[in-house]
Amino acid sequence: MKMSFPKPTIPLFAAALSGCCVLLLTAAVPVSAQNKTPEQEEPVQLSAFEVSATSPSPYQATEATSGSRIALPIFLTTQAVDVVTSQLIQDLGADHMLDAAQYASPGINNGSQSVGADRVTIRGFQSDLHVSDGFINTNLNKGFPQINESFEIVKGPSAVLSPFAPQPGGTINWVTKKPTFSGNFGSISAEGGEWDSNFGSIDINRVVSSGLAARIVLAGVDGNAYTGEPRRGFIAMPEIIWRRGSAELLLQAQIYQYKTTVNSGVPLDYTIGTDSNVSAKNMIVPGVPWATYTSDADDVRTDMQHNYLAVFTDKLTNALSVRVAGHVSLGTEFFRQFNTTGVAGAPSTGAMTNPLTGAYTPGFTYGGASTGFAATAVPIPTETGAVWTRSASSFVGIYTQYDFQNDWNYEFSTDYMKSNTTAGVAITWYPYAGNRQGALPGNGGTKPNFDPANQVGVTNTPAAPGTPMAGLNQVGQEIDQYYISENLKFFKDRVVLSGSLSENTMKKTLASLNLPIPSPNPLQPNPASVDVNKLLKGYGIVVSPVPYVAVYYGHSETSLPTVTVNAPTSTALATGFGFSSTQDSKQDEAGLRLKTLDGRSTATVDYFQAYQNNNSVPNPANLALAPGQAPLPPLFADVVSRGWEFEFNTAITPQFSILGDYANFKISNTFGQPIRAVAQTSGAVYANYHFTSGDLKGFQAGVGVIHVGRRAVDAPTSGSTAAGTPTNLITFQPTAWFPAYTVVNLSSSYQLNAKWKVSAYVDNLFNEYYFTGALNRFNTFAGALRGYRGAVSYSF
Repeated sequence: MKMSFPKPTIPLFAAALSGCCVLLLTAAVPVSAQNKTPEQEEPVQLSAFEVSATSPSPYQATEATSGSRIALPIFLTTQAVDVVTSQLIQDLGADHMLDAAQYASPGINNGSQSVGADRVTIRGFQSDLHVSDGFINTNLNKGFPQINESFEIVKGPSAVLSPFAPQPGGTINWVTKKPTFSGNFGSISAEGGEWDSNFGSIDINRVVSSGLAARIVLAGVDGNAYTGEPRRGFIAMPEIIWRRGSAELLLQAQIYQYKTTVNSGVPLDYTIGTDSNVSAKNMIVPGVPWATYTSDADDVRTDMQHNYLAVFTDKLTNALSVRVAGHVSLGTEFFRQFNTTGVAGAPSTGAMTNPLTGAYTPGFTYGGASTGFAATAVPIPTETGAVWTRSASSFVGIYTQYDFQNDWNYEFSTDYMKSNTTAGVAITWYPYAGNRQGALPGNGGTKPNFDPANQVGVTNTPAAPGTPMAGLNQVGQEIDQYYISENLKFFKDRVVLSGSLSENTMKKTLASLNLPIPSPNPLQPNPASVDVNKLLKGYGIVVSPVPYVAVYYGHSETSLPTVTVNAPTSTALATGFGFSSTQDSKQDEAGLRLKTLDGRSTATVDYFQAYQNNNSVPNPANLALAPGQAPLPPLFADVVSRGWEFEFNTAITPQFSILGDYANFKISNTFGQPIRAVAQTSGAVYANYHFTSGDLKGFQAGVGVIHVGRRAVDAPTSGSTAAGTPTNLITFQPTAWFPAYTVVNLSSSYQLNAKWKVSAYVDNLFNEYYFTGALNRFNTFAGALRGYRGAVSYSF
């Protein structure tokens, strides 16, 4: 059955803004030939909500707004804050956010499903959010770093930023490029490569007058992923800034479309068990090529979004600044995918799990307690002849989101103290009638068995047609936040005290359109709803006895409404997986920062403990769904992550820079079980040299090394095995572990003249075999082997 879904159309605002930008850019061309700068005027005083552009080195930033809504010195913050600068993005040739972030901030790695969106894990917690300029943009596919000036990474939750920083691991804020009054400029860039490449972008900025600037950024991709699935998409971002005195008004639109196929990965060899110790290359099913294209022709993933942003800032007096911002996001997403579920007729992985250890031991099944859980040898299933069974499912999301923020900042100082007070309101609203998501009847179905010799072009056998939209959930949500924060500095910034309070009113309603309303089961109401209030707090202290040393401690919190329909509530409670109306996150963090070489070199070491209740856990029952059956909702568990991180960022000379990080932590659920696809140790280092004189003037080259520790392939079955007792729990283990890996990347570019620049990149220089992530042992994602990319850009 062929289904059609509503597509966002370009509203009048987007069309008007795009046309306005084109007209302004065109009209400003003659001006650029005569004068590269706006008319002379008094320097503009930045409001408290705008970051200063000064930086001691190419890969460092001294201020960020993402941790507190206002611009604060990173050296004196009570949370770990990292910035991926524009120069680092350019030098790396980073086509995806993670390509750059992993060098600048410790503990950031691929998420479980690395092939979709920009999923990452931060301190072990998976984050699916696209936060752009402080607002959430929902999409299922990867974004375009070409539209961004930088990435600001805030580690841990934040009461002040709630609900925009709900993840306890941290939040990555994409800071987009903005029109600038510094002059007229433009560039056209194109990149080509074997895979994960074929990007193009255009960036044009024009100063129309001393009070008006316009910019338009376009980016697109037309290439293939390493495993073969096509990636097609574009983003257009027209914007203007109006300025009068210290007042500024930004108007921005983002029109985004992306289409690819869904890579559901390849299964591991059945002989690979929990205690196996083999190389990544030898873990997949024999006879399956490393770069197997598992997607079928109809496994489509599409994403269409329009995002609109308006931000007004002003420095009303020397002490008082204001910010008013509005944001609208409209989107439609759809994908159809399959899941590989194992060899037909073979014992399940559960049957081959040793109750005495919780480990998966292929080739053995186990008796009950009366036999002492005796092991019985069984044949290991054959994996040839296309015997892997598969199920198909679909997902559609229709999103409408409105946001409003109003912030006020007041600065006050005496001879002994500086006070910085911020207060405001933030409202996020998802209208109940405008948000639907879930599986659609008739868009699931059956798949041919897994055949490594013939994967391309096989189509889905649709399930019986169902009532349109009947499989969807309808979601409505509103979060009203009122907050106040205080930052006090004493003894010439040697002691900094901070504190914040955030009162959040959270309402959420979720109804399954495939169930009776109201539900006859009081434990599973339909619709289900929550209406709660949360008072969140944050506090911390920084002590800087000398300008180049700072010791800090910070506590932060956040909360989100959580509600589910048709969840196995009683079963979840009986197995120790609790469920409440909110997902709460808390973190305590302490660290030491050092600064030398006139600020060109910084280093930080910190220890953290982050906690989250109601962390989503994949429901193992989804691995055995009947064709076309809607997936069951997740289970929920409490998760704790604790450990330490180290990072450094040094410009040894104006030409030579080196930065890197290392993370070592432990994350587990209520039962002490590891979290799927999370590396508890990881590190990266990048070194770059820019030649500024001699025959190589204009040439730069860099080398990056990324190390990721071993990771659990799948989420272990919750709780204890049958051999465990209340006083001696024997928890289930992952069925396998991905081995640790180390990848080396090279980057280089040469500035031919003032206009032309060429770049070359080698990814995975030594052809390391590794996995980027996994949903479970039957759906794993192979990392790309050695690849080459080249780029050329023209500036005008």
